[in-house]
Amino acid sequence: MKHSPTPWEFDGDGYLPCDFAYGSRDGVDRKSADRAFARQAVNAHDACVSALEDARRALIIEGYGPGYKTIEIIDAALALAKGESQ
Repeated sequence: MKHSPTPWEFDGDGYLPCDFAYGSRDGVDRKSADRAFARQAVNAHDACVSALEDARRALIIEGYGPGYKTIEIIDAALALAKGESQ
């Protein structure tokens, strides 16, 4: 079973649209898939941020800078991962 569709945003009642314990709002049981997806994302977060930061530094050293599409993609991903707005 695939996890609940992303992005996961809190609704007006403070709930995520995923299925951790009580069942999803669309009636499909995704508890195991949603729990596994959340665990995987949390456990991979720091390594992914570090890898993106290293890749960005390497691109800068090679002479690429702001305006280079890959740097822009990395910057957007890092902002998302760090909870910063772009």
